[in-house]
Parts: sequence; structure tokens; C-alpha cells
Amino acid sequence: MKITIDIEDAAARAAIQALDEALSDTSALHAAMAKGVEGEVRDNLRENYIPRNSRGNFWERVERSIEVSSDEKEASILLTELGIRLRYDGGEVYPGKNPAASGPNKGSPTKALAVPSRNVPVRRGRQLTPAKAGLLAFLRAATRGDTVGYLVEGEARKVTRGPNKGKTRVRPKKGGNLMFTLRKITRHKGDKGILPAEARLIEVAEQAALDVVAE
Repeated sequence: MKITIDIEDAAARAAIQALDEALSDTSALHAAMAKGVEGEVRDNLRENYIPRNSRGNFWERVERSIEVSSDEKEASILLTELGIRLRYDGGEVYPGKNPAASGPNKGSPTKALAVPSRNVPVRRGRQLTPAKAGLLAFLRAATRGDTVGYLVEGEARKVTRGPNKGKTRVRPKKGGNLMFTLRKITRHKGDKGILPAEARLIEVAEQAALDVVAE
């Protein structure tokens, strides 16, 4: 999903429109406005998100995902990192959107969401998925609710009795860490602070436009 920054304030849009009409090279005006707003967005992420959320480098990826474009008609700034729309607006997530990457249901729609714990290693800026996190053993949740169960560090053991004697099963590792919590739904609170306040973006865009006119 993408977040598109669009200035909705009528007075600000009218002022920018007036500048557009007064200049023959509106592409330079829009490029300057986009650059100014882009800098403000980056500063906001660096000051308020990246230092305190370094694990997994999500916010660093958000900053790297910023795309800026402009022409004679408009300027556009997009935040394109996967998951940023959910962080910004909030909402509920359900399983079934993507096929399972491992396990007995591999290739079928997922039946639960795997929420990683802080014990899950980070590789290339992202926490590993269950399919890449090593041997994991499933523990069913003791009570009914949104939590289906847990994936903990596992180890291979041979079955010593019963019809499956001699076969290998993955069992919970003694003292093993919790790796993932399996849930039917995850709920996320939106965070509008990811972007600077609209009034601040308007101020920055207008100042950039005025600087172009003054040159």
C-alpha cells in the first residue's frame, strides 16, 4: 500500500495555483515544493521513528521507500514500504491472503498470522518468517480466542513407541524460546504522527514555492 501526501487545504491550494499561473516554468516550482516536503517527511522519520525502532529496520526501509515525482501539473510524494498504510491508518489483518510457505498446509491459504517475538533473528533488515527460522514446534493455545497457538524452538526426536515408532517428530526444545504467536486476527492502532502535520507541510511547500519566485 502507498501513502500519498496531498495538500487539501483550500487556501493553500489557491495560493499555489496563483503561483502556477504567474510562472511560465511550473515544473521547477513543483520540483522545489516536492523537495521541501520530502525533506520534512524524512526529518520527521529520523527524529521520531528510526532511532527508537531499529530492530528489523522497518522505519529505515520506510525512509528508503520514499518516491518523489513532479511535472508541470503536480508534485507527488509516496511512501511505498509494505505495511506503512496499516501503520498510518490502523486496522485489522486476517489470515488467508497469502499461501503458506511451509508446513502441512504449504501452498494453501494461511490459517493464522505468525506474529514474531523479539527472539526471531533479523536478516537483511527483516525478521525471518517461520519457514526460515529453523525447527519450530507447535503448541496449541490453552484457551479459545484470537490466539491459535505458539511456535517455539524445536528439536528433532525419534518416536520410541506406538504406530509411529522410529519416525522423527519435531518437539519443543527444552528451554527453547517463543518464536511466533499464531493469531486469527491482529489489530493495529493508527499513527498519524508518521507524517508531519498538514499545516507544517503546507508551510514548507509554500516557502519552497516563494523561494523559487524570489530567484
